[in-house]
Amino acid sequence: MLAPVLVVAAVALAVVAPRALTADKPKVHETVNPFVEARPAAPYTFGGIGREVVDQNLSFVVKSVDCGAAPLARPAQGKFCVVTLTIRNVSRNAVTFDSKTQVLSDGTGGTGRRFQVDPTATAAHPANTGIDMLNPVVNPGNELTGALVYDVPQDAKPLSLTLHAGTGGFGAIIALPAG
Repeated sequence: MLAPVLVVAAVALAVVAPRALTADKPKVHETVNPFVEARPAAPYTFGGIGREVVDQNLSFVVKSVDCGAAPLARPAQGKFCVVTLTIRNVSRNAVTFDSKTQVLSDGTGGTGRRFQVDPTATAAHPANTGIDMLNPVVNPGNELTGALVYDVPQDAKPLSLTLHAGTGGFGAIIALPAG
């Protein structure tokens, strides 16, 4: 009679013991999709005036930011901030730069009030003579230097600029000097 009890106890111990030893380790089930491309580890790039930053297929170098610039084609509602920059295509395909996705902010890291490019003032800026800075197509290896103009309130003190290669990009954040 004792033999069947010992057999049941041995079987129970053989089943329960391994589970008890690994109970604190949760099982991880990983799904792998071979059709999805790997994403970059860091979604943002950060920089400052004169430093190259990259978002997706475009690299940007902001050369200067001048707030309180002279009136252009029309008077500003507040004051004009002129961002002079170089855009370079670092990919193998043509990229359309969309000025509507470029944001100037009076907070750090994109916080604070967010200002969009003024299309009329940007098109009329003397640095953009003969250049489309609103929606240019930049071919692989080519670069373009021009100005983006923002019409911001008089009390605005821009602290960051977020530049995007396209609507799907995470953006590259440029820290601007306070002042």
